[in-house]
Amino acid sequence: MYKIGIKHNGAIIATTELSKEEEKLEESMLAFIVDLFEKKFGLDISQYRLNEYESLVGYFFIHIRNEDLERLREEKLTKLGL
Repeated sequence: MYKIGIKHNGAIIATTELSKEEEKLEESMLAFIVDLFEKKFGLDISQYRLNEYESLVGYFFIHIRNEDLERLREEKLTKLGL
């Protein structure tokens, strides 16, 4: 299984496992990973720098920026009605 996720200050914020179909596509297209983060987490990582990425065997993490973390938190709270 291949996972993608979000980290902030060394802590894992969110992860998701890719389906078999998504894994196959990920191996063939780098741009696909940008689309995955948008689809899975609602996060546009197209403007992130290379030092904000972390690629490990079986995992790909983005080190989320403070402003994106705040936006994601607000969106989740809104969905919960808080």
